[in-house]
Amino acid sequence: MIDEGVTHSKRKASDHAGIEEPQTPQLSDQPRHFAALPLDIFVIIVQHLDTKDVISLSETCKHLHFITSARAVWHTLARHLIDSVIPFPPSPPLTTLSSSALRELVLRSMVLRKRWVGRPELSRRLTLAPSPARPRLLSTGLKFLLGRRYLFASLTPMEPVIGSDTDSPQHILQCMDFGEPGGKAEEGELPKVVAWKRFAYPVNFVINERKDNHAVVAASSADNGIMTAYILSLDTSFASQRLWTPSDSVAAGFLTLNTFVVRGIALLLQGDILASGGAEGNIWLYNIHSGELLCELLDARAPSLNETVKVVLLPGLVIAVGYASIKLFELPTFSRGKPQTIAPVATHVWRWRIDTVAAAPLMHSHAPTARPHINLWVRFGSWYPWPINMLHHYVLHPRHDGRGYALPPVLARYTYSALDLFAPSASALGPHGTALWTDSQTGEGEGQARAGLQRIAGKVLPSLLPADEEFMEHIGAEEAVGAGLGVDAATAMMGDRYDNSAALVLRVITGDHAQAHQLAMDEETGRVAVAWSDGGIAVWDYMPLVPET
Repeated sequence: MIDEGVTHSKRKASDHAGIEEPQTPQLSDQPRHFAALPLDIFVIIVQHLDTKDVISLSETCKHLHFITSARAVWHTLARHLIDSVIPFPPSPPLTTLSSSALRELVLRSMVLRKRWVGRPELSRRLTLAPSPARPRLLSTGLKFLLGRRYLFASLTPMEPVIGSDTDSPQHILQCMDFGEPGGKAEEGELPKVVAWKRFAYPVNFVINERKDNHAVVAASSADNGIMTAYILSLDTSFASQRLWTPSDSVAAGFLTLNTFVVRGIALLLQGDILASGGAEGNIWLYNIHSGELLCELLDARAPSLNETVKVVLLPGLVIAVGYASIKLFELPTFSRGKPQTIAPVATHVWRWRIDTVAAAPLMHSHAPTARPHINLWVRFGSWYPWPINMLHHYVLHPRHDGRGYALPPVLARYTYSALDLFAPSASALGPHGTALWTDSQTGEGEGQARAGLQRIAGKVLPSLLPADEEFMEHIGAEEAVGAGLGVDAATAMMGDRYDNSAALVLRVITGDHAQAHQLAMDEETGRVAVAWSDGGIAVWDYMPLVPET
């Protein structure tokens, strides 16, 4: 039997001579499970996961916990947040951070984002109450030093200013220290006024958009009838009192780097360039070190009452957003001693009068771009002396050919916002797409305006990019052609742009309480500042105290 079996086996082999039988793969030649994948393949997979999925994966086993601790994993997640323009808490450059530091940065950013876009959850509330020892001062300007602990405010006395004695009430620029974002406040702790400077006439100011520049703030005020710019820095060695009092000196805590005559109020400080503007919408650019006029941006055909609200300075380009129009200027190479007069290369005139407008380039601080999309948050006026009950979100898109921006701006969304007659209206817009505003609306949806009620609300605006399907559905034909999308694709892009999603309600004020007069925000530190009509200033802190998962 054994011999027959062997013979049969040989015969079977001979019947299949010349035919190669398939080889069964060995299990040792293939990954036995997901954890055995090479790290580079694993990182590619992680690119399709969100942070929660990576955390869940890390809790599966020791090996996956080790793999998900790799710096490449958390750097990839951080880049995802940057691409989505989700702000980071203040941090050094990503290239200098370790794996654990990147992980903490991503987690804190995600928790802050959850609080920011979900139900707002305060970590702490700090208030600088108006002092009974001095006349009531109303804030006319409010701005954060982004990524830092400082808040600047310009204050104007409610009573008439009489005389020039240093003890009399005057217009003030002050800097307040509200502590580290997300830090714990001691019982009864007050924010500190760390610097102030008083002026005989109202003061306008702008914060330097370059964080590494020694010049922190530029202020403008009339001095003997001549508009003067003051380039200031903070004296970090100055130990301030907790509250300013009328017996204090004219200035303390500020270091004056330069002063020079300008032709308008301060509108922008970016690095070494100061932009000032007048009521007609003209703009002048100066070097802050020499005070030299670099160029003037003039429009002889500008409509009346076209005061510039926001100036955006980009490489080779200036965008001026005013109450009547948007203007684009192409900048020449600056020549010493030879300021040039530049006319706009493109202009868009608003169809209706604007009541309030805020503008901000959509740009992550860790990935600045030369031609970012620019958000506009607009409340139009009406034929009557009060604005309409709608807020409009427009977007300026860079042209596909690199030649500036497409005009007119694209209407991305509009949302209902009821405002009572003669109620104060304030708004703020951040570089990461957050809009804040005040209105008198009760409830959600199309609620009615109520006298004596004020709502402080917010919303993270959608990011509409030319390649997005959402953008393709919410853009008009003319606007699409200007953005470089082509006529055929543009003709089928009309859609409903009404946004009925719920707003984030930060606070509702009723009765005789002071109302919000100015708003400011810092998305990186998770802070909102409110200047009240009674002269008080509050900061609401949303930064989580510790990382949460």
